[in-house]
Amino acid sequence: MTGTPGFLIEAPASADFARLSGDFNPLHVDALAARRLQFGGTVCHGVHLVLQCIEHLAQGGTLAGQRVAAISAVFHQPVRTGVPVQLAVQLAVVGMADSASGPRCKVSGLVDGRVQFTVQLQLMPANAEAHMLAVAQSEPEPAADALVPAFPADAAAQAALAGQVPLRANAGLLAALFPALAAWPDGPALAAELMASTRIVGMRCPGLHSIYSEFKLHRRAAPQMQSAMTYEVSRADPRFQKVRVALQGALMEGMLEAFFRAPPVAQRSLAEVGALTAAGCLAGKKVLVVGGSRGLGELAAKMLLAGGAEVTLSYARGKSDAESIVAEALAAGAQAKALCLDTSQALPAETAATLAAAGYTHVCYFATPSIAKSPPGTWNAALYDSYTRIYVAGFAAVVRAAAQAAGGAAPLQALYPSTVFLDQAEKGFAEYCCAKAAGETLCDHLTLEGRVQVQRPRLPRMKTDQNSSFLGPEADDPWPVLAATLAQFCGYRTAA
Repeated sequence: MTGTPGFLIEAPASADFARLSGDFNPLHVDALAARRLQFGGTVCHGVHLVLQCIEHLAQGGTLAGQRVAAISAVFHQPVRTGVPVQLAVQLAVVGMADSASGPRCKVSGLVDGRVQFTVQLQLMPANAEAHMLAVAQSEPEPAADALVPAFPADAAAQAALAGQVPLRANAGLLAALFPALAAWPDGPALAAELMASTRIVGMRCPGLHSIYSEFKLHRRAAPQMQSAMTYEVSRADPRFQKVRVALQGALMEGMLEAFFRAPPVAQRSLAEVGALTAAGCLAGKKVLVVGGSRGLGELAAKMLLAGGAEVTLSYARGKSDAESIVAEALAAGAQAKALCLDTSQALPAETAATLAAAGYTHVCYFATPSIAKSPPGTWNAALYDSYTRIYVAGFAAVVRAAAQAAGGAAPLQALYPSTVFLDQAEKGFAEYCCAKAAGETLCDHLTLEGRVQVQRPRLPRMKTDQNSSFLGPEADDPWPVLAATLAQFCGYRTAA
């Protein structure tokens, strides 16, 4: 094979694959829900990536006259939806003295030169077995809710994590997504088996909060005409929240490994925050909380509301989240409203005029994109630009517009949460840190202009959607940090 083959999976293709496989986990198909999950946005189904690799091999003729004897895959890192993947293919012919052996293929999927996943196939001549499997050609299924099982801490709980999912491969949708694979004799049956595995991980075990880590499958000695793949947990490792699941399908059998990932971080309710806040301590203050629909911004908005401030909380995509907070605030007698404001884009003139006329006394800037770690020894200019659009240009546009309030005698007070990563660098976050450093410099210059006074505390890593993880050190509770930060910024006080 020549050139540098590759592909990318856009959101519509992920949605089609979900319909084909039955794995509708929001991590893959719901951009709004996925922004609260571990990777800050949707990622491709691992099995979708694997089938794209097999499709590439089928298009290149590697699979002609062959069937699969064994297949395995390891998912090292997630592949974000819409990100180009390059393929590196190694092909070796082994066991030539044994007519039952065929080529061995290894396909590595790379993003920005870094291996994200690997797929290995051991092939066998098609004439080694004449048996053909019939695969149910059912229509695509509607979305279904994923189960949310608890980690199986004992043998009884492990035994409960067992069941079966149908083996299906809708002919029309399979051919639309993977035409060469669908035409390969082994293709529909193999696809059905692999898609059943992703449905198990994403919808059943671990279910809603899951990460597919790897699988190893080999051809059954005597393929069966069964219509479902059975699964059961064979091992659970509480140190890493990892489970090993035994699989048995019609064509293949083996195992998969998956992690229970951390669920979305839920901030305190307004009622809980109110019980911790000195009532009326922020009366008379009018505050814009940029990025107030989730994370630290959500918690800050609730603390300000509990203190009696009039709060506008902005959102870029989380309209329903913002409106839910506003509804909770209004029901409690607080003054709140939501505003659509995407600081990754140029500030529309109409929005700038709205900010200028609002008469805000304070602006809290919690807008942030998803934070990505870069490979060692690299610089991602596009990633840096995406950060600076929000942390520098977006911040400047918002506070300068808000500072235009007619007749405002006092300068606008602005809070720019920076990062402790600027005190102690961490590998892989150069673009993020450089953008935050540029933002800090901007803060100093805005203060020099006189119409805005900016505080830019360097906050530690805290427990939010951005850093929720199934592995790694537990982040700090944001409450005490934000309480101290808002106390210095605007006079917030906790209840006695």
